[in-house]
Amino acid sequence: MTEDSAPPRMTRREALCRAAALLGLSLGTSQAATMARALAVPVDVSAPAFLGRARFRCLEAVVDVLIPETGTPGAVSAGVPVLIDRLLAGWASAERQARYRTGLDEIDRRARADGAADFAGATDEQRTSLVRALDAEAYAPDADGRIFFRELKKMALFTYFSSEAGATIALRYQAIPGDYQPCLSLAKDDRAWFWLGFSYDL
Repeated sequence: MTEDSAPPRMTRREALCRAAALLGLSLGTSQAATMARALAVPVDVSAPAFLGRARFRCLEAVVDVLIPETGTPGAVSAGVPVLIDRLLAGWASAERQARYRTGLDEIDRRARADGAADFAGATDEQRTSLVRALDAEAYAPDADGRIFFRELKKMALFTYFSSEAGATIALRYQAIPGDYQPCLSLAKDDRAWFWLGFSYDL
């Protein structure tokens, strides 16, 4: 590789498989291996693997509000909905799968209560308002840590920052890091570094 050539960029699947392998510290070796296998399967983006079209559309719309398209790729273009759906199909426990079905249905129900056909069919203002309400409820001082929206938000962050776009554009990725530097000064617009060891307690 010449001095001016760009460093190799890892694919979304490679990033997630590496992250899943390192998550053995918090997930357990068998769970991490199952996650890696689930993500190694080629993804058919024409149809969800687990959720069904209505729930998948809800998931797409929610993560689009959480991580919208700005100066960096958003959650949808980074493949977050597909990755979450794939993890639900090939890695998640039956209890986690049930939480996602029930939780996404509840988000659609609340959107309908606000006058929309469902969450995906709501206006931008309705979507933003409902996500803010869900976030406030999930992170209230007396909130149960098992609230579905809290888990969904963690999963959206995990899959986004493990994607190629999240790891190399929203964050900075260095395939072969240099010396360990425990304290670095960051300018206002600097990006944080991608780290494979996070799990958001998933």
